[in-house]
Amino acid sequence: DVVQGIFQDNNVLLMVADWTDQDPIITSALAEFERNSVPLYVFYPGDGSAPKLLPQILTITNIKELFK
Repeated sequence: DVVQGIFQDNNVLLMVADWTDQDPIITSALAEFERNSVPLYVFYPGDGSAPKLLPQILTITNIKELFK
C-alpha cells in the first residue's frame, strides 16, 4: 500500500512484461541492459533522463529514493 501510494503521488505508470514464452521483443529489451534473465526492474524518469536499473529485491527505501 505504501509503494502504491508513492507511485500514485508521483504519477508513475507501471508496466509488466511477461517473458514466459521468451518473447523476442522482451529478450531484446533485456539485452539492451546486458541482462538475460528476469526479474529486471527499470525506472524511466519522467524528465527523459537515463533509465535507472533497480535491485532485484526492492524495498520501500529504494522506491522513495527515486523521487528525491
